[in-house]
Amino acid sequence: MNVFLDSSALAKRYMEEPGSDRLEEILASASALGVSVVCVTEVISALARRRRERKLLPQQYLKAKQALFEDIEEASVINLTDQVVARAVALLERWPLRSSACGSSRRVLDRPDKTSVLILALFAVPEIRPL
Repeated sequence: MNVFLDSSALAKRYMEEPGSDRLEEILASASALGVSVVCVTEVISALARRRRERKLLPQQYLKAKQALFEDIEEASVINLTDQVVARAVALLERWPLRSSACGSSRRVLDRPDKTSVLILALFAVPEIRPL
């Protein structure tokens, strides 16, 4: 299964949060990972904030950052082009999807049986499958 993660879902891989265990289950069955071009900066922002708040030790931050860069090396990085936006519009018009799901990875991870999917996931995969 091909999986696309937005930044908030991907961050669960490096910081223990509600949904982290479910994310690991999803990734264990994934054959490919896709992320948005902005994921790296957004995840680093979240990690750096936790480091500043002393919720992550400096060593934990560095380990998480290294793991992020290793994951990104193997992922398909999707740019937000005019073509991608046009595909999103077409998918939203064809399928019962909500664009608000893009900002709500927790909802998708907590209730994977629902058809609300991370919209961007559909750009990276040839077939449409709810998580």
